[in-house]
Amino acid sequence: MPSEENIQILRDNLAQRNHPAHHICKPTTRLVVEGYPRSSNSFAAEMIAVSANGILQRAEIAHHTHEVANLQIAEHLGIPKIILIREPENAILSFHIYSEAPIERCAEEYVAFYSGALKLMDKTAVVHFREVTDDFRTVIERINAIGGFGIPEDQDFAAIREQALALVRSLAPKNNAEDAMRQVAAPDEKREQIKQQLRGEVQAYLAAHPEVQQVYERLMARAGLTL
Repeated sequence: MPSEENIQILRDNLAQRNHPAHHICKPTTRLVVEGYPRSSNSFAAEMIAVSANGILQRAEIAHHTHEVANLQIAEHLGIPKIILIREPENAILSFHIYSEAPIERCAEEYVAFYSGALKLMDKTAVVHFREVTDDFRTVIERINAIGGFGIPEDQDFAAIREQALALVRSLAPKNNAEDAMRQVAAPDEKREQIKQQLRGEVQAYLAAHPEVQQVYERLMARAGLTL
């Protein structure tokens, strides 16, 4: 178990990387939502906040650092965690387009994040990208199960989805259409064209590096997911 000093070091390191203070787990945090980039992090956090309707305040949800350190802090504090996961091909392809980082680096970060997450499964639910986008009632059920929040599970999640998506889109850069296309994860025709151009390169890399698919399968199996 990390010491308080080490936990503070993790928190300070996250702050130094320009993560907003409310994204970093602290004693007043009630839920942590983390995943590899492009795994519906922003959308999931907003969907949870809207669905909770005051039961969970936005400031009580730490999220979106994409770093195992935030999960380590939560584990130390006994705070419930949601780990978001997406199949490697689409996650790495989307992050490659978004960040313009080499495919190799994107894949290495995928393995590093989920290898670390596998060691931090206390009071934790794993949620797949497709569940966030298509079956949010299941997500709320898991959040309630690990945290006892009592968020209503019979809501109109289609309407909540539109509300959350509108907010996420509103946060995209307004001065550059190309930047907005890269930064908002919602479906976009231009991004889909770029994905088709680059998908073969990602598939070739993954075929040569089976450890990426393996860590995905390990976490899915640990969570009992078969999507």
